[in-house]
Amino acid sequence: MKTLLPLFFILFFYCGSKKVNYGKEIPQNLSLTKIREILNASSQYKDKEVLISGKIISECGSGCWFFIQDENNDVIYVDLAPAKFAIPQLIGKEVLVYGKVKENQIIGLGVKLKK
Repeated sequence: MKTLLPLFFILFFYCGSKKVNYGKEIPQNLSLTKIREILNASSQYKDKEVLISGKIISECGSGCWFFIQDENNDVIYVDLAPAKFAIPQLIGKEVLVYGKVKENQIIGLGVKLKK
């Protein structure tokens, strides 16, 4: 019994902790940008780092890209492959995305699952 108790605690804490950050940490100095602003002025945002928020509505099976929709129902494509990381299946989850604007898409640098 004494040997099972430590094993139980290890399994409990390991299974109970879920990863919420993927890729790079989100810089504290970035404020949220609306997806509509990016889509309407993509040339002004080109190569700029932005922070967007929304729900993942579609995702690649391997987690290397997804579409995110914000509260205004605006949608943008997020590509994680250039940053060489992927996320687990998070369809329907609210996330923060830190990335760089390229045309009408975001090259994702970091993703944080909202609680």
